[in-house]
Amino acid sequence: YSVVATTRSKDALDLFLEDPGRFDMVITDQMMPGLKGTDLAREIVGVRPGMPIVLCTGYGRSIGQEEAESLGIREFLFKPLIMRQVADLIRRVLDEKGAQRAP
Repeated sequence: YSVVATTRSKDALDLFLEDPGRFDMVITDQMMPGLKGTDLAREIVGVRPGMPIVLCTGYGRSIGQEEAESLGIREFLFKPLIMRQVADLIRRVLDEKGAQRAP
């Protein structure tokens, strides 16, 4: 994978807006400085509907299923993160994305 990381959601949004086609998925934390993860997701799907987004949180599922789906949130990662689970989740989301594009 080619990973682009930022520590501020505004920086992530700016990078995304420069070239929305560059990214296959977005992983964000709900408690990012500047924009919450759900707000970042809303901005991203406004530009590129269908973009798979994974929301990390330490507080359990903080939004309902319907809202999550409307924001493009495909999966949740709960802290503390276990790298094997993160890797498996990334693969699953990317595989699902590829299957959705197949004829």
